[in-house]
Amino acid sequence: MNVLNSLAGIALLVAAAPSYGANVRCDHCGESAAQSLAQSMGPGDHVVFSLSQNVAYAYSNECDPSTPGFDPATALLCVFPRQLTSGEAEEFALAHLIYVQTGGSMKFERNVPIRDIEPPRLSRRLRTLRGLEHEQIGEVRTRGA
Repeated sequence: MNVLNSLAGIALLVAAAPSYGANVRCDHCGESAAQSLAQSMGPGDHVVFSLSQNVAYAYSNECDPSTPGFDPATALLCVFPRQLTSGEAEEFALAHLIYVQTGGSMKFERNVPIRDIEPPRLSRRLRTLRGLEHEQIGEVRTRGA
């Protein structure tokens, strides 16, 4: 009986194990290339997206290359297209919006007038040294006058 409980526990752990996935940008991938890329990433739910083409492909990869008898020639048969989740779709839409707004650079730039830039503050020690230096110069000038 204990053996059956142990086996049931192991089966539960295996069934509950998370499948890891990845989001990969591939701006020149079509659907078949995206599927091949998802297959190469191993087991899990993957999203392959192109910001320049405004398309995202979602796949569920159920292949495990470490499984005995795994045949790489038929690996694409266990990579299935799936719908993007609402979270994935929202993230992709936001990424595409930023891509469009930045002209494809994905970098924001802001021009700031020089008068609005505050110069870096001097360290206390440097201010102290500068203050002593000015006092000494002032004293020398005063004595020499």
